[in-house]
Amino acid sequence: MTTTNPEANFNVPARQSRAAILIFILKFINNTFRKGWALLVPAFLALRKLSLDDWQIYVLGFVIVTIYIVFSYLSYQRFFYYVLGEEIIIEKGILYKTKISLPFDKVQTINFKQNILQQALGVLTLEIDAAGSGTEEISLEALRENRAKQFRDYILDRRGATEQLVEGESSPLDSDKTEDHTWKKRETKTLLRLQPVDLIKIGISQNHLRSMVIFAAFVWNIYDQLKKQLNFNEEEKIEELTGFIGNEWLGRLGLTIAIVLLLSLIVSLGLVFFRNFNFRLLETGEAIKKRYGLFERQEQSTTLSKIQSVSWGDNLIKKLFGLFVFRMYPAAGTELNSKKTISVPGCYRRHVKTVLDLIFGNQEVVHYSRHPMSRLFIRRYLLFLGILPAVFLTALTCMLNGFYGLFFLLWIPLAFVAVKVYYNKWQLFLSEDILKIQYGLFSHQNKMMFFHKVQGVKLSQSPYQKRNRLASLELFSAGRNFSINYLSYDTALQLQNYILYKVESYEETWM
Repeated sequence: MTTTNPEANFNVPARQSRAAILIFILKFINNTFRKGWALLVPAFLALRKLSLDDWQIYVLGFVIVTIYIVFSYLSYQRFFYYVLGEEIIIEKGILYKTKISLPFDKVQTINFKQNILQQALGVLTLEIDAAGSGTEEISLEALRENRAKQFRDYILDRRGATEQLVEGESSPLDSDKTEDHTWKKRETKTLLRLQPVDLIKIGISQNHLRSMVIFAAFVWNIYDQLKKQLNFNEEEKIEELTGFIGNEWLGRLGLTIAIVLLLSLIVSLGLVFFRNFNFRLLETGEAIKKRYGLFERQEQSTTLSKIQSVSWGDNLIKKLFGLFVFRMYPAAGTELNSKKTISVPGCYRRHVKTVLDLIFGNQEVVHYSRHPMSRLFIRRYLLFLGILPAVFLTALTCMLNGFYGLFFLLWIPLAFVAVKVYYNKWQLFLSEDILKIQYGLFSHQNKMMFFHKVQGVKLSQSPYQKRNRLASLELFSAGRNFSINYLSYDTALQLQNYILYKVESYEETWM
C-alpha cells in the first residue's frame, strides 16, 4: 500500500507561487496587445496630437503600470486551488468570483507547459482537462515543479489511474523518467524520438500553401490598418509599380512567387524545429504521453483506455520520405478535440505498428475481413464531379468563345480516373473487435477504433440509395466520428447490429 507525501496536503486552499504575479502582469499586457492592437494605433496617434509634456507621459505610463500590477496582485491573492471530497476546486476572481468544481472521475488529461520565463522562475503550467468540456477546466500557471508533480500524481492516484512512474526526475519536462512518492516504480519506455534530420523532413513536407495564405492574410490586415491611418493612395502606387515593372512583369512575378515559397519553407522548418525539438512519445504503464518543445517545453498525456480512435496518413512529399502523421483522439468535446489530440508530426511505419500494437494488440495475429464500397459510387460521383461540370462549362464557353470550350470535355476522363483511384483505395476492414478504414486520393489515410468505443450508430439512406439498396453509417464516439458511405444495405444493417451488440455486451468501462 502506498502513502502520499505528507508535504503534499491538497485539502487546504493554497495559492500558486508568487511568480504568478509577474506571469499575470505579462498575461494582461499580452491580452491587451493581442485583442486590442487595432485600437492601440489610433490611440497612439491621438496622444501624439495632444502634444503631452514629458512629465504627463511619465504619469500616464505610471498609472497604466500601476493598474497592471494591482490587478495582477489581486488576481494572485484571490486565486485558490484545493481538493474537497472527490472534487478539485478552483476559486478565483477579483470583482466577480468564480468557483470551478471538477470531479476526479471526469479528469481526462493532465498536461504540463513551461515557457522560457517559467523555466527561469522554476514554475510551470498544469492543465487539467475534463471529458466533454468545451474549454480547459483548470489551468494553474505558476506551480513549483515539485508541487506540480505531487498534484498531478495525487489526481491520477485518486482517479484510479494505473500509470506507473519512476523516481529520479529533476523536472517533469526534461527527462524520460518521473519522480513519484506514491506509486510503484516502473521504467518509462520510449516509443519514438524525432532526430533533427526527421524534423527537417517533416518541415519540408508541411503544407506551405497554407503558410503562404496565413502570411498573406496577416500582411493584408496590417496594410489595411495602416492605409486608413496614413491615407495611403493605393491606386497611385500600383500605377508607379506597373510602370517600374514594364515588360518584365512575368519574370518578376515568378521571382516573387519563388521568394515567397522559399520564405514559407524556411518558416515551416523553423516552426517545426522549435515546436517539436526533442520530441518523444513515451509509454508509462497504462499511459501514453508526448514531450516536446524548445522555448516552450510541453508534456501531454492520457491513459490508453481514454483513447477513442487513431488515424495516420501521408501526403505526396511525406510519401517520398516514408513519413506518416499519427494522431490519437482521447475522449473530448468537439471544441476541445483538436487540443486534446495527441499528434505525432512525423513517424515511420515501424513506429505506427508499435503504437497500434500497444493500443489495439498485436496486429499480426488479428484477422480482418475486407468490405469495399458499392461500384455505384463511381457512377454517382463521376456524374456530379465530372460529367455535369464539364458539360456546363463546355456549353457556356462554346457560346462565348466558339469551339475552344470543347477542351473542358477533357475534365470527364480526369474525373473518372480520380474517382476510380479513390474507389480502389477506400476499404473497410472489420475484425472481431476493431474497425479500420483506408481511403485517399493523392495520399493514403487510415482510421481505426474499437467497436466498444462507439457511443451511437446512425444508418441513413438518400432517395438514390433507397432505390439501389445502399446505405450510409455514421459512428459517434467521444473522440471522433466515423462516416461509412455507399455500403450495401444488408452489410450496413448487419454492421450496425453487430456494433450495438459489441457495445452492449462489453463488460469493462470504455474509458
